[in-house]
Amino acid sequence: MSSTMSALRRSHTILLHVAQAGEHATLGSIAGDLGMPQSTVHRVLSQLVEEGLLVVGPGGHYRLGWKALQLARRIWNAASDEALALPLMRELSETTGETVTLNKYIPSEGFCVCLAVAETSHSLSYALNVGDTRHLNMGAGGKSILAGMSDAEAEAVIARHGLPSATPDTVTDPERLVADIALIRSRGYAVSNGESVEGAIGYAVPIFYRGEMVFGSMAVTAPQIRFRAEWERDWLAALVEKARTLSELLGASQRKITSFYPPFQTEAVDI
Repeated sequence: MSSTMSALRRSHTILLHVAQAGEHATLGSIAGDLGMPQSTVHRVLSQLVEEGLLVVGPGGHYRLGWKALQLARRIWNAASDEALALPLMRELSETTGETVTLNKYIPSEGFCVCLAVAETSHSLSYALNVGDTRHLNMGAGGKSILAGMSDAEAEAVIARHGLPSATPDTVTDPERLVADIALIRSRGYAVSNGESVEGAIGYAVPIFYRGEMVFGSMAVTAPQIRFRAEWERDWLAALVEKARTLSELLGASQRKITSFYPPFQTEAVDI
């Protein structure tokens, strides 16, 4: 049994390595990168080619075969947005020690809904529950969605719902909201303090899909009394990385990803 599992693990490792290497994988490079004997790698590669999972070109370069691509397509079609996001969200929650939410924008309604939550182990935490809705001017999660839209789209949402408040600190002044959106676009992330839930600090980054459409946002939320300013840089680095990865998984265009996820600014944010 152990030898069977070991062979399966080797095949899996080599298949993933070829997938990540694109069309640059050769017998020598695979063996060197993975630290495996060439004889072992050659045997596994031959089996994978025979099964249609890999194809070898005339120059000895390996790439994914049609069966692997077919399997990937079926997995992709079966995966929900939550299934794609949750592993990233859990990693982000472990990094920050706080609750992470995925918020999806609903164009037909003009607000966002909490699609998934990665909970923190802290007894005191602030987060939406799955299914909860928020207007887009309420906190970092919603404002980052507005920032991901075109000006015309954002103006249409605001005209439809106005600027309702969730707390005394919710942004209800149109000029301030416009300024906040511009700042979010320049930074690549949103930050809020008590705008959605009193006593809660939030950081959020927009998520894109299907080219350049705004999907929603990913947010980290923490109680103000527990937050420390020195955490900010690491939180933002991790949040931007996960948001960018999820946007790539959801099919966002490289142009949109490159334009909205530049290296974030590391100066202190006034919260």
